[in-house]
Amino acid sequence: MDSDRAKQERIALMALAEETDKALASSGRRCLICGGHGAVSVIENGKLTAFGRIEEYRAGTTD
Repeated sequence: MDSDRAKQERIALMALAEETDKALASSGRRCLICGGHGAVSVIENGKLTAFGRIEEYRAGTTD
């Protein structure tokens, strides 16, 4: 994928997520970002921040 295009897409998606988060704020809800890699996140000060407790999954282990 073209790196400039990918960067533009990330910027546009972050802007959309920030707009959605602001719209949800009055109801006490947040825009959760589930990128497929890493933790579920929210936007804090223009950056993604992990939301809630982070758990690690390891295949083949039991706890």
